[in-house]
Amino acid sequence: MFFNSFTSWPGIIKVGYMTSEDGYHWQMMQDVSVFTTDQIPFGGGKADVSSVIVMQDGTWAMYFHTVGGGEIGRATAASPLGPWAVDADPVLKPSPEAWDALGLGWPSIVKDGSEYRMYYSAQTKEGYAIGFATSTAGIHWTKHNDPVLVADADWEYAKVDRPRVTKSPDGWVMIFQAGAKIEERGLAISDDGIHWEKYSGNPMFTKDSFPIPNAKTWDTNLLYHDGTYYYFMELGTLSGTDIYLTTHTGLFRK
Repeated sequence: MFFNSFTSWPGIIKVGYMTSEDGYHWQMMQDVSVFTTDQIPFGGGKADVSSVIVMQDGTWAMYFHTVGGGEIGRATAASPLGPWAVDADPVLKPSPEAWDALGLGWPSIVKDGSEYRMYYSAQTKEGYAIGFATSTAGIHWTKHNDPVLVADADWEYAKVDRPRVTKSPDGWVMIFQAGAKIEERGLAISDDGIHWEKYSGNPMFTKDSFPIPNAKTWDTNLLYHDGTYYYFMELGTLSGTDIYLTTHTGLFRK
């Protein structure tokens, strides 16, 4: 697990690395960060690391978005402990005059056969929507022309954001942030990863779901392994946060 840590935001982010054998008990692999965002040559060092994947050749690839500029970049390393080398230029930018022209964020990268898929949020004139891009090597990305998930329910308040996507026997599964408050999360499922059906019981999570009172949630990650979904959530307040886990065993589709 890679996690963002900071003392002020937006500012320099220090990224730590932990491992676990069961998903519940985690151990820090070293006391110092493995990556800091001041290594990024664009965006003024203000960025959030969002998704890490092991490429076909064994290279580790870390994807982040710049805060303010809304560009998605990439760093690579032979080991999760680094050293990490940042690409000189973003791998995905807002498209002028397109629906995502106001900025991109929170990429979620999933490998699918010989292809890599990226789901990302984008600010639009109406709010936020979720876009989709593909790549054969994780460097050059081709965007889908239109958003693949938009806000169309009253509770979403014109905002679907922060997608976390995984593939399972259900198909493609996404948990996304939406609503007037950052605590609310929705679920969507797709057969092809492009056409999505939202869970009829959304929002799937609200602040009433959390084990601590009056908590907020920011960074998250979704995994599927051996019949169980693992959804990791950063929970806490503006004074500090910890990482919590919620699980679902079995399929969403019966």
